Amino acid sequence: MKAWTLDDTDSYFKFLCAKIPYAHTWGGSDREKREEIRRAVAPSFPLNIPPARWWALRLYTRKRGDDWDIENIPKLVVDAFSKDQIGKDRSAYPEVGLFAYDTIDYVRIVQVAGEPRSDEDSTIVEIFGAKP
Repeated sequence: MKAWTLDDTDSYFKFLCAKIPYAHTWGGSDREKREEIRRAVAPSFPLNIPPARWWALRLYTRKRGDDWDIENIPKLVVDAFSKDQIGKDRSAYPEVGLFAYDTIDYVRIVQVAGEPRSDEDSTIVEIFGAKP
């Protein structure tokens, strides 16, 4: 399916690729986890945000241990870039606000993969825009 191929440069542009030293899952102190994600990507976050019809995220997580739920990872990452959630969190990193809300109107694809029992905790965050 071409629609899912985020490396298709006819349909998408890569906005950001960052490796963060966390492999957080949703639940517990989510505000602090979102803020750690924002702090990690802020130095490499582009100053100018090009227009996109909508956004897509591709995540690859490595996590120590084998008792974690992969489906709980994307929620924190998507919310970290939501301007609405940034405001609610009173974030110190408003410049990483990419889309207004975490709804399907703004984010249409989230791909996630992972590796358990790793020697490190990390998440590679790639963000793509759908070309106008």
